Amino acid sequence: MPSAPFATYQDIFRASGDRPMVFWGSYKFAEKTYKVLGKRLVFIVDNSPNEHGTEQLGVKVRPPGTLLGIKSEKPFVIITTTSVTDVSEQLETLGFAAGIDFMVSPVLNDLRTVAELESCAGTVLFASGAPSQGDPQTGGGIYKLEFDRHGHRYEKVLPPSSHGMLKFGDNVISVNDETGIFEFDLDFNIIRSTPVPQGVRPHGITYSTATGCFYVVCTSQDNILVYDDTFKLAGKIKVSEKFDHYGVEQHHCNDICSVGESLYVSMFSYTGNHQRDVFDGAVVEINARSGKIGAPVIEGMWLPHSITLIDGGLVVLDSFRGHVLKNNAEVIGEFPGMVRGIDSDGIHLYIGQSRNRGPTKVLGLSKNISLDSGIIIFDEYTKISRTLHLPPKIYEIHSVLVI
Repeated sequence: MPSAPFATYQDIFRASGDRPMVFWGSYKFAEKTYKVLGKRLVFIVDNSPNEHGTEQLGVKVRPPGTLLGIKSEKPFVIITTTSVTDVSEQLETLGFAAGIDFMVSPVLNDLRTVAELESCAGTVLFASGAPSQGDPQTGGGIYKLEFDRHGHRYEKVLPPSSHGMLKFGDNVISVNDETGIFEFDLDFNIIRSTPVPQGVRPHGITYSTATGCFYVVCTSQDNILVYDDTFKLAGKIKVSEKFDHYGVEQHHCNDICSVGESLYVSMFSYTGNHQRDVFDGAVVEINARSGKIGAPVIEGMWLPHSITLIDGGLVVLDSFRGHVLKNNAEVIGEFPGMVRGIDSDGIHLYIGQSRNRGPTKVLGLSKNISLDSGIIIFDEYTKISRTLHLPPKIYEIHSVLVI
């Protein structure tokens, strides 16, 4: 599938040489392009039969098939319609090479991100911690989602309900209550696994190259289990003494990220008061070797998740508000659902959106409270996004991994 060749005027002058020019697309964008590139215009092509035979800019508007009947020098085609991806595909079908025989008019460069999002293709994994259901293709588990410009397809590849995922060499590490910590390849064969203690509710997982250990956040006990690289339990880090006192979790620690000798842990309440409806969400730094708890590095969030490192900086999801925090914890994206799970392919961000847990709680804070779930492909610079929607039965997404 061709990629639309966006260009500058200098690019077009260099590539076209002295060849005659054809515009594909009539009216507004053709008129703007004509002011700079119209001297060699021989005709205009348009897909609409209603335009065929009319005249614009002093030349005839003709059907696409006209390009096949030219026996003299092959013209250079400039796309002057917003349907840049579809027309690029048509031109390649007609024997025109992108970047050599055709380019997109510079007046349409604002559509570059739109075209890239529409035409991008790839595969992501996402983990759902939802309860198991009778339908094997819904409920909790790890899913593979493939997408291209025509749509997307998903399938559950590994049950049961899971939360965190981590790239580990060519494989993936994940964790859940039933299997424990497990490593699988991209054919979804489980290579190794080890159980975790009962009742800990493992959530996020990370690996520290500094210590050679895996760190698993246990949501129900406000602690972090430490495993060596053979999956042998090597220790435990307590976030506070509150669990020992109350017998139930007070901080609701969920996700974790390793950078050097530091661990960064997201939690619903820094002070340990979320059971009393105090959601002073934070990301806290912990020394991976000593287990010493440091001060919060990001504060003031409501049910944060998915602390990670992207472009050399910490990124976290202020989940209940639907905010993506990046670049010194600034809001770079805002979405109408519960955001959990984020990854990057170096161009776009891939963000998991789950059904909002408590829509009445965000009344007055959000003007669009979504019940939809899916994977959002997001361009953080233009703020343009594309959503790969999932059915209502897949309503919980916890982590996202681009593979």
